[in-house]
Amino acid sequence: EIDSGVFGELWSDILTKSLQANKLLTSAFVDSENTTTSEFSTDPEYSRGDKVDADPADYGSNDLGKAFKMVADLIATREVRGVDRDFFFVPFGGWDAHRDVGWNLRRNFSYLNSAIQSF
Repeated sequence: EIDSGVFGELWSDILTKSLQANKLLTSAFVDSENTTTSEFSTDPEYSRGDKVDADPADYGSNDLGKAFKMVADLIATREVRGVDRDFFFVPFGGWDAHRDVGWNLRRNFSYLNSAIQSF
């Protein structure tokens, strides 16, 4: 019999727990009527979409709005996941403008405002 050692056992335990947590989260998303899966880019240089004055009910069509929607969906599953509080980080780049500063600020604040209003 081959012994995988302490690190092999640790890796196996962590993998098993991760797969179980993933199954629980997937089930929570499927069972929740308020959640929708959405994909968004975490690259700050990725296009944030062109719908600046988005309808607050749909979180907008930009990446920041989609990220806020995903956070809202995760919060909606907190009881199923058995957590009292969560911490979320939503990246939102594009603030280091070296030209067209006014235009960049208006665009970014518009996206931020739309996402926060929907949240």
